[in-house]
Amino acid sequence: MGDPMKIALVMPDSFSLWQPRRGLIRFLLSKGHEVYAISTPGEYVDRIQSLGAVHIPIDTDRCFNPVNDLAYLRSLTRIFKAHRFDIVHNLTTKPNIYGAIAARLAGVPNVVGSVEGLGQSLMPNSTWKSKAMCIAARQLYRLACWLSHKMRFMNTDDLEYFVSHKLIDQSKAVLIVGEGVNLAEYSPDLVNLDRVQDLKAQLHANGDTRVVTMVARANWHKGVHQFIEASKIVSHKYDSVKFVLVGTIDEGPAAVPREYLKEHESRHFQWVGFVQDLREVFLFSEVVVLPSFYREGTPGCLIEAMAMNKPVVTTDNVGCREVVEHGRNGYLVPVKDSDSLANAIGSVLDNPQRLDEFGRQSRIMVEERFDEQKTFHRIYSELYSLS
Repeated sequence: MGDPMKIALVMPDSFSLWQPRRGLIRFLLSKGHEVYAISTPGEYVDRIQSLGAVHIPIDTDRCFNPVNDLAYLRSLTRIFKAHRFDIVHNLTTKPNIYGAIAARLAGVPNVVGSVEGLGQSLMPNSTWKSKAMCIAARQLYRLACWLSHKMRFMNTDDLEYFVSHKLIDQSKAVLIVGEGVNLAEYSPDLVNLDRVQDLKAQLHANGDTRVVTMVARANWHKGVHQFIEASKIVSHKYDSVKFVLVGTIDEGPAAVPREYLKEHESRHFQWVGFVQDLREVFLFSEVVVLPSFYREGTPGCLIEAMAMNKPVVTTDNVGCREVVEHGRNGYLVPVKDSDSLANAIGSVLDNPQRLDEFGRQSRIMVEERFDEQKTFHRIYSELYSLS
């Protein structure tokens, strides 16, 4: 097994360390290593610590701000110097950049990162501000990749983008698609049925209601508008259909206003905000949808829905196309196309045999490609270079 190591996982917020990465924390602890979780304080810190990890609080946010970012860099450097980690694993953009700089300043021997979607900073629009931000983001990422020993990518499009723009030497790039899912945990038999009934009551969903679910932050780039428009189209055919948006209000200029969501609530569309256990929603959903035109990494919500035997409809978009085989476990539709989205959802709802078969194939695909234990072993060997 080798000597125990001190491994730091760096993430902006505690929820993102808990929800998709608690399995990785458990895996590293099972290998005999000390695991440190570095993020802002939050309600998930106690859960992280209950696993056996040590939490180190730090102030930051997801937005770029020169003054705040410099303070973040200084704080990370102090933490890394004080704890003398063997491995620092940075996750998402700000930790990838400032965590790499701080780790090398602190003399950490093994520094790795994870690109989990490019977002908008590396994909400029026509405004001068966006173009300037893109230039700055590329330069920062080029520095981060040079300072990091390995960088993990979650889809081929992002890897090719980094290589083609000379942000990274291909020898440092590791492609591991998806976070992985706990196949034992994602089972209908383990869902709390009392909470499911409470949630259905909140949605006014009876036995005849056909639920179509989208799990995402309320962000325009996630396709919230297209989802709501599709709900209007599909409801003309299925009076009992209910489109449900699960997720918090996002931050930043692309955030969907709370007023917009409330204004569009109807018998056929409802926003429920944050749900603690997504399995409860997936259990009574017939189709799970993500009409994103955001630069996704690999959407974990779709993988989790697939593990719960659900057909999925998503866009033929970066990251999203990694989890759907068109016509096998769901459909891929063009971005920003509400009509195509509605037609694909209707096509699944129209055919009970297709709905069941797509759901069955979803679970098979997760078992083949997204078993978290396979993912963790690859991170351990290919990203951390441990055996």
